Amino acid sequence: MAIVDINWKPNRKELRWFGGLLIVFCGVIAWVVSRGRDDSTLPIAIAATGLVVGVTGLLRPELIRYVYVAWMVAVSPIAFVVSNLIVAVVFYLVVTPIGLAMKFARRDVLKLELRRDADSHWVKKKMPKDARRYFRQY
Repeated sequence: MAIVDINWKPNRKELRWFGGLLIVFCGVIAWVVSRGRDDSTLPIAIAATGLVVGVTGLLRPELIRYVYVAWMVAVSPIAFVVSNLIVAVVFYLVVTPIGLAMKFARRDVLKLELRRDADSHWVKKKMPKDARRYFRQY
């Protein structure tokens, strides 16, 4: 099951967004790269490529469809790893400590503890007096 699906047939709106964001992204990357270098050839090339492809995407989005698909294919493994990493971090740093704390506090919210002396584990609930109550659940 993929958390991030690749859109193989993006519409014009998505391609325009991609073109605009590519201008910003390449500009930021060019600025970051230029900060650590004396030579400005690589940052200018990055910015110019982003500007040309981005403006092309804003004016004629169908021309950058292959760039969009190639970009999505290239970054989908990164998205897969990052999304699974976030799920794992939330589970192990949030859910697991809560579960362990409830276990140590002997809290049994779901009433799962087996009672050997009980005839049945059935829990009787009060039935509503009026059948219309079923349509008002809350």
